[in-house]
Amino acid sequence: MDGPWRLSGLKVNEVDEPAWERFASGAELEFSLDYLRYADAAGQGDRVLVTAWDDRSHRIVGAMPVTRVSRASFWLSRPAAVLGGQVADGSATLESAYEDALYPAVSVRNICDASPLITAPGRERAAILSALVDQVIAQAKDWGMRSVTFLPVSAEDAALRTVLERRGFAAATYTADAFIDLRGAKTVDDYLGTLSRRRRGNARNEISRFRRDGFSVAEADIDALPVIVAQEADTWARHGDPIGFDRLWQLRAPLAQHLAGRRRLLVCTDSADQVVACAIHLIGRDRYHCFTYGVSYPARQGVYANLTFYEPAAYAIAHGQSRLMLGDTTLHAKALRGAAIRPLQAYTLAFHADGTAFYRDLGERLGDQVRKEIGAAAEATLGKSIR
Repeated sequence: MDGPWRLSGLKVNEVDEPAWERFASGAELEFSLDYLRYADAAGQGDRVLVTAWDDRSHRIVGAMPVTRVSRASFWLSRPAAVLGGQVADGSATLESAYEDALYPAVSVRNICDASPLITAPGRERAAILSALVDQVIAQAKDWGMRSVTFLPVSAEDAALRTVLERRGFAAATYTADAFIDLRGAKTVDDYLGTLSRRRRGNARNEISRFRRDGFSVAEADIDALPVIVAQEADTWARHGDPIGFDRLWQLRAPLAQHLAGRRRLLVCTDSADQVVACAIHLIGRDRYHCFTYGVSYPARQGVYANLTFYEPAAYAIAHGQSRLMLGDTTLHAKALRGAAIRPLQAYTLAFHADGTAFYRDLGERLGDQVRKEIGAAAEATLGKSIR
């Protein structure tokens, strides 16, 4: 390996805290020890931090979180669930077929990308990135895995894409997400000013009608977490995913515990002070993540938009976050309110020929599906009104 770097794999509880704090002091939320401890607790110890140490300075200069995929892992870190679970295949989903072809597996994922954190000078960054990827591959083989998957990877991750492609990873476009760029905005009106005249008027009407109808959004304390999780579980069930309160609680309770000060528990109430919608949002250095959403049905008009776009935009602008991360659902509604839509890819290296063939075929099916979804969202650019 080129360079004076020593590669190692550490469990979160093995990390030297002062060394890590020096390394990640300027990083996004997902590389904070708070987030890493939350992810480790929620995933029941399924993560290893592949790190690169500079033997000259005795400092960490690069890190990549690797998930040894299990049923306890985050849904978004389980490639079979994320990729195979999206397409129906007759009477069964492709999820089990994916597991047959490519599991056991490891995955690399942060909140909304798969990029490592590298703090070395620019001339060394490419070599450290290559060393980290090679170490992940080697670790996966040592564990007896059948595949490695990085997800999601966007066009913004050009350096990572290049390294993965050179090592034979195959790319599959499997979804798209949305974000609003708030750079330069000092108020919500500045953000709304980036919209077309018609959409700007619709958005302002949405905000004023929400207030006139007696709705309001407020931060809640930890006592509200059961209500927030219950509404989220009900909303998932209504959209065909009966994940259930107990499983969601296993994910959200450690989040609330470990990320106090880095998360917001939000409740939307009506004029009778009844909770009609809830959300959990995460606060990064530059990114504000609209992480969860739950609503009581029938959903009230304007509640989703105010809880997902306008209130978060106001908070993010006031607290220095310049990108509002909105996730990969309801893309059309997000595009109407000024969000950019970006395709996301999963890069997978299969260690056996049958896995390679399966992934190639799945990637073609997913790509067709995502192109249709992006095309539907793109209709928002044709002057459609907010609904």
